[in-house]
Amino acid sequence: IYLIFFCFLSLISLFLLYCFSFYSLYILFDFFSLGSFNLLVYLFYLDFYTFLFLMVLFSIVFCIYSFISYYFVYELNLSRFVNLLNLFIFSMVLLVVSPGLVSLLLGWDGLGFVSFLLVCWFGSGSSFSASLKTFLFNRFGDSLFLVGLVLLFFYGGFGFVSSFTFLLFIALFTKSALFPFSYWLPEAMAAPTPVSALVHSSTLVVAGLYIIFRYIDVVSFLFTFLLSCVGLITLYLGSLSSIFTFDSKKLVAYSTLSQLGLLAFVLGLGLFDLFYSYLLVHAVFKASLFVSVGSFMVVGGHSQDLRYLSSLWFINPFFSLILFFSVFSLSGFPFLSCFFFKELILGGLTSLSFGLLFLFLFFFSLLLTVFYSFRLVFIFLLNSSFFLNNSLNMTYPLVSSVLFSFFILFYGLIFYFDFFYWVNPTSSLFILVFFTLFIFLCYITVGNYNFFYSFMSVFYSALSYFIFRLFSISYFLDLNVFVFNFIYYLNSWVSFAYSFVNSGNFVLNLVYCLFFSLCVGVFLFAV
Repeated sequence: IYLIFFCFLSLISLFLLYCFSFYSLYILFDFFSLGSFNLLVYLFYLDFYTFLFLMVLFSIVFCIYSFISYYFVYELNLSRFVNLLNLFIFSMVLLVVSPGLVSLLLGWDGLGFVSFLLVCWFGSGSSFSASLKTFLFNRFGDSLFLVGLVLLFFYGGFGFVSSFTFLLFIALFTKSALFPFSYWLPEAMAAPTPVSALVHSSTLVVAGLYIIFRYIDVVSFLFTFLLSCVGLITLYLGSLSSIFTFDSKKLVAYSTLSQLGLLAFVLGLGLFDLFYSYLLVHAVFKASLFVSVGSFMVVGGHSQDLRYLSSLWFINPFFSLILFFSVFSLSGFPFLSCFFFKELILGGLTSLSFGLLFLFLFFFSLLLTVFYSFRLVFIFLLNSSFFLNNSLNMTYPLVSSVLFSFFILFYGLIFYFDFFYWVNPTSSLFILVFFTLFIFLCYITVGNYNFFYSFMSVFYSALSYFIFRLFSISYFLDLNVFVFNFIYYLNSWVSFAYSFVNSGNFVLNLVYCLFFSLCVGVFLFAV
């Protein structure tokens, strides 16, 4: 029932998103009035950004509910857990649709209270300790929010740079786990994995940044610069912390910290549309990453240690590839969504004047993002531990993973195609076709390893031929600032390879494709 309900809400949000693309709607509810005095009034504000966020939120909730039925197979109090999760989602919806700081307090406090109950769900000592830390950090931010809001109404406004506005910003920093209030987010990993997927994707951790995005036009330059500095520090520390942990969920939590820092940094630069687009894409691939990690944890007896969750490629290639694509999107791999956004962010960054240390920390943090992402993949899939039960029923999480993959592949190409007219518009489609075919055949032949490896060779051959065609017909405009600078130099080499492949000699083409496949295979097994 909940799956159908949230699917329906997602479709309704999509329809309203189309209807309110250029309009805004105010809805006023008068709950209690005495004569001409309105004593209890609640105002809803609905516009393009609201419906877009709600559409993504309900889509993620729909997919997470399909994962819950798989994750909590033997849970006795599942209905109570679902009711708490519904209250958590309702609080986030209230926060999104509330235009005023006073009206959004209901959703703001609801997120804090319900998150305490969800984190301590398992009832162990560690979960109680983690939930208490999460609750205290959120209460600290809530108290600052209330004090700053009262003082702001009595003594000043947003344009007035004062300690009152500073209190509001500190409260928003605590909710989004920005530096130096990042301690509670890794501790919240004691919650069940579906809760972590929802908290880290599109609810609790993005609440503060969403409110700052809504009110960014009325704050001063000093606070936007402060937001950029805090975001950069959070990006660096989150990326650095991810390298030294062997807890799978904490690694993803530190990844969330780094991406929240990147979002705050982009918002401080004034790139508002890029911030909002990357916020939605991050919500999708982070939920996809948690679904993949949670599925592997179920197989491993709910262990979170990466050293015991390994050799998972042979257990289920489907979720392994979902993990691959989530990590590729996080790293900014070409033709996935984050590739477009990070290139545009870097383009906006180079047009501004920053110090050398500022730029070095930013680029070094992005390189660390690539490093810890592929560290997760290599430990998960290529280690030599065999402590797992060789069974993984993929019936329930199948729909969620497929939806996440579609969104990751196509979101950036659809919404930012005007900025990247040089990208082949069919590239994501062809990659998706190869990806789907590979998943299907790997799932069928997962027990036949000889045929499995032979098919991998054929897949690499076909994909290499496709890459030759893709690079030769695409004209790349490079920003000369990021990891993808090699595209300009690689394009000339691949163009030569493309002319060689199209020379008409079938034998030479076959030999060349086999040689390329062999090189890729040797590289993968060597790593």
